[in-house]
Amino acid sequence: MNKLKLDSKKILALFFIIIMLGSTATFAILSVFTPRQQVEDILKQKIVKTKFAPEVHDYLLQSGFTMIEYHYGTGCPECESIKKELEDITTNKAEGQIYLQEIESVKEYESRLEIRNFYTKTQDSLNNPTINDINAEVCKALTTTPFWCISGEI
Repeated sequence: MNKLKLDSKKILALFFIIIMLGSTATFAILSVFTPRQQVEDILKQKIVKTKFAPEVHDYLLQSGFTMIEYHYGTGCPECESIKKELEDITTNKAEGQIYLQEIESVKEYESRLEIRNFYTKTQDSLNNPTINDINAEVCKALTTTPFWCISGEI
Protein backbone atom coordinates (compact mmCIF):
# COMPACT_ATOMS: atom_id res chain seq x y z
CA MET A 1 0.00 0.00 0.00
CA ASN A 2 2.82 2.43 0.87
CA LYS A 3 4.50 1.65 -2.43
CA LEU A 4 1.33 2.61 -4.30
CA LYS A 5 1.16 6.00 -2.48
CA LEU A 6 4.80 6.65 -3.29
CA ASP A 7 4.30 5.81 -6.95
CA SER A 8 1.24 8.09 -7.21
CA LYS A 9 3.23 10.96 -5.64
CA LYS A 10 6.02 10.44 -8.16
CA ILE A 11 3.56 10.38 -11.03
CA LEU A 12 1.86 13.55 -9.77
CA ALA A 13 5.24 15.30 -9.34
CA LEU A 14 6.29 14.23 -12.84
CA PHE A 15 2.98 15.49 -14.22
CA PHE A 16 3.53 18.95 -12.68
CA ILE A 17 7.11 19.08 -13.93
CA ILE A 18 5.94 18.31 -17.47
CA ILE A 19 3.25 21.01 -17.26
CA MET A 20 5.74 23.62 -15.98
CA LEU A 21 8.33 22.78 -18.62
CA GLY A 22 5.69 22.81 -21.35
CA SER A 23 4.30 26.18 -20.32
CA THR A 24 7.81 27.65 -20.06
CA ALA A 25 8.74 26.38 -23.51
CA THR A 26 5.48 27.68 -25.00
CA PHE A 27 5.98 31.11 -23.46
CA ALA A 28 9.56 31.27 -24.74
CA ILE A 29 8.54 30.30 -28.26
CA LEU A 30 5.68 32.81 -28.36
CA SER A 31 7.71 35.69 -26.93
CA VAL A 32 10.58 35.11 -29.34
CA PHE A 33 8.66 34.70 -32.57
CA THR A 34 5.63 36.96 -32.23
CA PRO A 35 7.37 40.36 -31.83
CA ARG A 36 10.05 39.47 -34.37
CA GLN A 37 7.44 38.94 -37.09
CA GLN A 38 5.82 42.28 -36.25
CA VAL A 39 9.20 44.00 -36.31
CA GLU A 40 10.13 42.40 -39.64
CA ASP A 41 6.86 43.66 -41.14
CA ILE A 42 7.46 47.15 -39.75
CA LEU A 43 11.10 47.31 -40.85
CA LYS A 44 9.82 47.37 -44.42
CA GLN A 45 8.11 50.71 -43.79
CA LYS A 46 9.89 53.74 -42.37
CA ILE A 47 6.71 55.86 -42.25
CA VAL A 48 3.51 54.62 -40.65
CA LYS A 49 0.18 56.30 -39.92
CA THR A 50 -0.32 54.73 -36.47
CA LYS A 51 1.58 54.25 -33.22
CA PHE A 52 3.81 51.22 -32.93
CA ALA A 53 3.00 48.54 -30.39
CA PRO A 54 5.05 49.19 -27.22
CA GLU A 55 7.25 46.11 -27.68
CA VAL A 56 8.04 47.07 -31.28
CA HIS A 57 8.73 50.67 -30.26
CA ASP A 58 11.11 49.52 -27.52
CA TYR A 59 12.84 47.04 -29.83
CA LEU A 60 13.49 49.71 -32.47
CA LEU A 61 14.79 52.17 -29.86
CA GLN A 62 17.13 49.59 -28.38
CA SER A 63 18.33 48.75 -31.89
CA GLY A 64 19.61 52.32 -32.29
CA PHE A 65 16.85 53.85 -34.39
CA THR A 66 15.47 57.32 -33.78
CA MET A 67 11.71 57.27 -33.24
CA ILE A 68 9.67 60.29 -34.28
CA GLU A 69 5.99 60.72 -33.50
CA TYR A 70 4.29 63.60 -35.27
CA HIS A 71 0.81 64.41 -33.98
CA TYR A 72 -0.98 66.83 -36.29
CA GLY A 73 -4.39 68.44 -36.44
CA THR A 74 -6.48 68.44 -39.60
CA GLY A 75 -6.98 72.21 -39.41
CA CYS A 76 -3.30 73.03 -38.92
CA PRO A 77 -2.15 75.12 -41.92
CA GLU A 78 1.59 74.38 -41.69
CA CYS A 79 1.25 70.72 -40.67
CA GLU A 80 1.23 69.43 -44.24
CA SER A 81 4.57 71.07 -45.07
CA ILE A 82 6.05 69.80 -41.80
CA LYS A 83 4.82 66.27 -42.60
CA LYS A 84 6.47 66.47 -46.02
CA GLU A 85 9.74 67.66 -44.44
CA LEU A 86 9.66 64.83 -41.89
CA GLU A 87 8.96 62.31 -44.65
CA ASP A 88 11.85 63.71 -46.71
CA ILE A 89 14.21 63.50 -43.72
CA THR A 90 13.06 59.96 -42.99
CA THR A 91 13.33 58.60 -46.51
CA ASN A 92 16.18 60.64 -48.02
CA LYS A 93 18.34 62.40 -45.45
CA ALA A 94 18.59 60.27 -42.31
CA GLU A 95 20.33 57.29 -43.89
CA GLY A 96 17.79 54.77 -42.59
CA GLN A 97 18.04 55.82 -38.94
CA ILE A 98 14.47 57.08 -38.42
CA TYR A 99 11.04 55.55 -38.04
CA LEU A 100 8.29 58.16 -38.43
CA GLN A 101 4.81 57.74 -36.97
CA GLU A 102 2.26 60.22 -38.32
CA ILE A 103 -0.71 60.38 -36.01
CA GLU A 104 -3.78 62.50 -36.60
CA SER A 105 -4.56 64.46 -33.44
CA VAL A 106 -7.89 65.41 -31.94
CA LYS A 107 -6.59 68.95 -31.46
CA GLU A 108 -7.50 70.46 -34.81
CA TYR A 109 -5.05 73.38 -35.01
CA GLU A 110 -2.07 72.07 -33.05
CA SER A 111 0.83 69.79 -33.71
CA ARG A 112 3.33 68.03 -31.48
CA LEU A 113 6.59 66.32 -32.32
CA GLU A 114 8.21 63.69 -30.09
CA ILE A 115 11.73 62.49 -30.83
CA ARG A 116 13.42 59.63 -28.97
CA ASN A 117 16.74 57.87 -29.30
CA PHE A 118 18.03 55.37 -26.76
CA TYR A 119 21.75 55.84 -27.45
CA THR A 120 21.91 59.63 -27.68
CA LYS A 121 19.61 59.86 -24.63
CA THR A 122 17.31 62.13 -26.62
CA GLN A 123 13.71 62.49 -25.51
CA ASP A 124 12.29 65.77 -26.74
CA SER A 125 8.77 67.01 -27.25
CA LEU A 126 7.98 70.15 -29.26
CA ASN A 127 4.60 71.83 -29.54
CA ASN A 128 3.82 73.46 -32.90
CA PRO A 129 7.39 72.97 -34.20
CA THR A 130 8.83 74.82 -37.17
CA ILE A 131 10.89 73.13 -39.88
CA ASN A 132 14.07 74.66 -38.40
CA ASP A 133 13.16 73.27 -34.96
CA ILE A 134 12.62 69.84 -36.46
CA ASN A 135 15.90 69.81 -38.39
CA ALA A 136 17.88 70.88 -35.31
CA GLU A 137 16.22 68.28 -33.05
CA VAL A 138 16.59 65.48 -35.59
CA CYS A 139 20.30 66.24 -36.01
CA LYS A 140 20.77 66.09 -32.22
CA ALA A 141 18.88 62.81 -31.94
CA LEU A 142 20.45 60.72 -34.70
CA THR A 143 22.97 58.11 -33.64
CA THR A 144 25.19 58.80 -36.66
CA THR A 145 25.13 62.44 -37.76
CA PRO A 146 24.51 62.74 -41.51
CA PHE A 147 26.48 65.18 -43.66
CA TRP A 148 23.56 67.58 -44.13
CA CYS A 149 23.53 68.24 -40.37
CA ILE A 150 27.23 69.08 -40.29
CA SER A 151 27.37 71.04 -43.54
CA GLY A 152 24.69 73.50 -42.53
CA GLU A 153 22.30 72.43 -45.30
CA ILE A 154 19.48 72.35 -42.80
